[in-house]
Amino acid sequence: MKTAFALTMTVLGVAAVAAVPAACNNHTAIGEVRDAAVASGGMGGSGGAVLGSGGAVLGSGGAVPGSGGAVPGSGGNGSGGVFPPSSSGGTPGSGGQMSAAAGAPGLGGAPASSHLALEPSVTYPVPGAFAVALADMNGDHATDVVALGGPVATGGANGSGAASGGAQGGQYDGTIVYVLGNDGKGVLGTADNVGMGYLSAIAVGDVDGDGKPDLAATNPNNGSVNLFINDGAGRLSAPTSYSVGKNPVGVIIGDLDHDGHLDIGTANHGDPSHNGSGIGVLLNAGHAAFLASTYAAGPSPNFLLLADLNGDGRGSLVVADDAGGVRVMTNDGMGQFGGATGVKTYAAGSSPHALASGDLNGDGRADVVVAGGGDGGGGIGILLNVGNGALGAAIIYGGDRYPTSVAVGDLNGDGYPDLIVSFINSGTIGVYLNNGTGAFRDPVGFETDGWVSSLAVGDVNSDGKLDVVAANANGVAVLLNAR
Repeated sequence: MKTAFALTMTVLGVAAVAAVPAACNNHTAIGEVRDAAVASGGMGGSGGAVLGSGGAVLGSGGAVPGSGGAVPGSGGNGSGGVFPPSSSGGTPGSGGQMSAAAGAPGLGGAPASSHLALEPSVTYPVPGAFAVALADMNGDHATDVVALGGPVATGGANGSGAASGGAQGGQYDGTIVYVLGNDGKGVLGTADNVGMGYLSAIAVGDVDGDGKPDLAATNPNNGSVNLFINDGAGRLSAPTSYSVGKNPVGVIIGDLDHDGHLDIGTANHGDPSHNGSGIGVLLNAGHAAFLASTYAAGPSPNFLLLADLNGDGRGSLVVADDAGGVRVMTNDGMGQFGGATGVKTYAAGSSPHALASGDLNGDGRADVVVAGGGDGGGGIGILLNVGNGALGAAIIYGGDRYPTSVAVGDLNGDGYPDLIVSFINSGTIGVYLNNGTGAFRDPVGFETDGWVSSLAVGDVNSDGKLDVVAANANGVAVLLNAR
């Protein structure tokens, strides 16, 4: 018999608000790339006007649930997508046959009035998949999937073999970039191998300003970001490499300085002694040039989110670090962070390693969700925005499940963004339904056929409802919304 486990809620205090000086280098031009126009991370699959980062993509319209597209998208996974649909490849392998009514082990079924239903997962082979992102890569108005996979794991940012925190944080030797085209009805084609390297995180956005989403992937081995340019048919160029700092494990794409060109940010984990850790920023100067800066951001940042927390239209950087803090670095409007604008630090638990954002309580302000909250890092932390860009004390849900990734999206169509969470050593995806005030019900479980390390949310079958895409040990699992 499947039963729901009770949620435990704990309030963590807010850490001292520190004016951490930004260790900002002088701007240096470093080659290659042009214009911009589309956000990444929590961005829409096509034409998304979002700030999001590292996280779940929201279908073909780009509108973020609960925010009209103006509030940053959900985190937990870099956005992405690629390559034209394949005529072969079909729908290999079905995942766990778990419905909302039945529930997953340790998680309950959906309440009768919730209207929450996901179809059984279908898994598409991607060897060693550990990160996913969504976008319309070939201009056919269907949401495609980009995935990172690779057979040789060398340890995540937290020292584990599996990637942590969705599309940010894993490190694999010989990582392969795969693209799965979509037939427009939610059926993905055969995974295309479009590049490889020692990669850890992905994000998509139109970096060169041609209207086609490109792909950025971090390379911890040489401290760089690899930029793959999309030709519009979903074919990616050979990557161009840009130095960003030591051991980058997270990446975002967004217009940081409001010049109309999409920029790139990275979470640089540094070495085991925290040397070289910080935030790397590549401001897109257009015409194949970037201006590089680095900023101090606490000990060993492991995840990066872009979110407009203070409503000024400028995306602030939200950073999770190994010390248990969530840092908010305010944007001065010119793509510079911290310094005179300050850095606020909030306690979130012992092991924050994935972030998401959305208007959880309907007050028009972007809130922050943390995977790895609470004592021991086993819970989900909710930091509600209390105004002027400040976050309240973390409220912790379920402190013993150890989430690996988190995304935000309205799965049951009630207008309130829900939480979609994966858990360590588990093929179960938990959906925490929002009651409309930013508080969440006990999670409902849905099964895939392998351990899930990364999540994305988007309209995969073009029916106007958000679906769930997960990277697991066996490939890319798709759970279509059946409500």
